[in-house]
Amino acid sequence: MLTDPHDTLTHAQALLPKLSQWRRALHQHPELGFEEYETARLVARELQALGIEFSAGVGKTGIVADIHSGKPGKLIALRADMDALPIHEAASNDPAYRSQVAGKMHACGHDAHTAMLIGVAALLAQHPPTRGGVRLIFQPCEETQDANGDSGGKLMAHEGAMRGVDAVLALHVTPIQPAGVVSYDPAISASVDNFECVLTGAGGHASMPHRTVDLSMVLGQVLNAIYSLVPRNIDPMQAATLTVGSVHGGDTHNVIPAEYRLVGTLRTRSREARDRALQAIEQVVVLARALGAGCTWRWLPGALPVALNDEAMLGTMLASAKAMLGAGCVGGADELGLGGEDFSFLANLAPAAMLYLGTKMPHGEHGDWHTPTFDIDETAMPIGTAIMYDSVARLLG
Repeated sequence: MLTDPHDTLTHAQALLPKLSQWRRALHQHPELGFEEYETARLVARELQALGIEFSAGVGKTGIVADIHSGKPGKLIALRADMDALPIHEAASNDPAYRSQVAGKMHACGHDAHTAMLIGVAALLAQHPPTRGGVRLIFQPCEETQDANGDSGGKLMAHEGAMRGVDAVLALHVTPIQPAGVVSYDPAISASVDNFECVLTGAGGHASMPHRTVDLSMVLGQVLNAIYSLVPRNIDPMQAATLTVGSVHGGDTHNVIPAEYRLVGTLRTRSREARDRALQAIEQVVVLARALGAGCTWRWLPGALPVALNDEAMLGTMLASAKAMLGAGCVGGADELGLGGEDFSFLANLAPAAMLYLGTKMPHGEHGDWHTPTFDIDETAMPIGTAIMYDSVARLLG
């Protein structure tokens, strides 16, 4: 393997035209979760051209490729997600590679993630590991879940993508930092638990509330309890939030509804906070029933577990970045809130780390993740490719 970080970066920078070509091809033809058929075909073609064997159809549309040295050693996995979002790309974005599919767009950088992992494959084909091996995981459906509540990371983990892996690493582009800067969050992913709460009672005429269970009154008490019981039962030094995103009930002005349906999400950054929040919700159900309403609370399929960066793995990725870019390249520990990332399903099976790669456009004319104007500075892609390759080289020794 290449062992000098500067040499690795030089080799990766020579790949920029190919990295840009791959990323732009993917950007023009975005595919949503578990629909990444053409994306997977592009990955497969490039791996075949490099002489790298792989398994397709893992986790429905994912690809797993192993590059073995033939000698004993660790197996280090690298993961990239491949899916796009149901967003219509802004007409102001670069016409040279703007999405050609109405209502679909790579607005989170997964096209760049995939291109960079192909770039790592290209470096490994030329400079393979001298001990142990490397596993490349091209993962579908990070943004959503199927009808069973399964995301790509969850299915790939279930189907053995992490079997035998000693560590797993990933990069995620960030529009917060410019190219040449990296950052990190102590958490890879907050836990995400979506819910549905249904309140029921005897509805009736608005002029005779005494003959009903006034669910509007109950709803007010339930909402107040949700927004007070959860934070008051959790250590204030721990991050947690419960949000009601939708409330539906009633159809007209003079009828007391017989049903209200609430949906929302609970997010925490620790297992302890999550457990405490789940316990607090039980009191909400008790309250609604004490007020005479029927109440069912259901946690929906598709929950994401908390995942934290392993200090040693994160340290390895930071060491690679500093060796190439200098000690000042680290933008710091940027807590990115309570977002979910289904890399957590892989990260909870082995020591793991996710590093954020600065890709902010030079003139700041583009939006954040999940916006119609999202775009990246492609000059950052060789940096990401080199960091992943060099991190593996360090871990394999």
